[in-house]
Amino acid sequence: MTVVLASAADERYGDWLLNLVGSVHANANVFDRIEVYDLGLGRMQRRRLAAARGVELLTVPSFVPHWRQGFTWKTWIWRHAETETLLWLDAGVSVLRRVDDPLEQIAQRGYFAVSSGHKVVDIVPSDYYARFDLDPARATGEAIAAGIFGFRTSHPFFDEVIVPTYDAAAAGFSLGFSAGEAEKLAIGIQKLEQPIVRDCRLFRHDQTLLNIFLYRARESPYVNDVYQYGGWMSRHDHPEQVFWSHRRRGDFAYVPRVRYRWSYALQGRTWGVWHRARWWRMNHRWLLDPQTYIRWSGRMLARALRLG
Repeated sequence: MTVVLASAADERYGDWLLNLVGSVHANANVFDRIEVYDLGLGRMQRRRLAAARGVELLTVPSFVPHWRQGFTWKTWIWRHAETETLLWLDAGVSVLRRVDDPLEQIAQRGYFAVSSGHKVVDIVPSDYYARFDLDPARATGEAIAAGIFGFRTSHPFFDEVIVPTYDAAAAGFSLGFSAGEAEKLAIGIQKLEQPIVRDCRLFRHDQTLLNIFLYRARESPYVNDVYQYGGWMSRHDHPEQVFWSHRRRGDFAYVPRVRYRWSYALQGRTWGVWHRARWWRMNHRWLLDPQTYIRWSGRMLARALRLG
């Protein structure tokens, strides 16, 4: 049975995609291959990813005019997965430990899903219920995340959930933003000349469609704990945390641990160590600022005088 981990990024998330690959190499190197999709990576990012062991660098075709917006490209990757088992992780995710349980859930249940921390009703526009034949009573369930998700292509789940999610996204129903979010979210590859406003609290593109068809097909789907399988605050959200969904707030801890082909190993590892050190220094500038210690000493002295 072929087991694939897939992800994608443009230049903005390219280094985080490499960090994801490093975390897989370090903690969960069990996949037959890692497929990474180039959505506009930089030249050196492509070179490093292509040199990483077990990684296959791919592209998404321009299958519809809006393929780059609304995460429509992600639904194409899911729909056209050439594998028995696919585990999808967004580029801003780190794998912290073995992924045996998620893969076992996919094998037994046909899918692996993690709570997004919201309810389905929060992310579904009012007109989508009738359009996609979703019972509003089911919208009280836990919405699942589209950034940490897996399925088996030979299971009925694929035809019931993945295929219609792709079809709806290709038809343009993953496009749009909730009122007030367009200015904040319509950037990069998400930018639309004339943003569509959807009348729900948190319209979430591919995630909205995925939840619609999940809850249409399953009245009570199995949804895993967000802190154990999708913690976003830190790598310590749960004592057995599997994934850290840090987006771009991580520390590039796994960039130095990418396993490269021998011809690129020295150059790749050297860059990885430098990049992590540079990021650490940028995030800990306060440790190198003398004013930090002057203020600390002042507070300690004032406290000692009060106690004295």
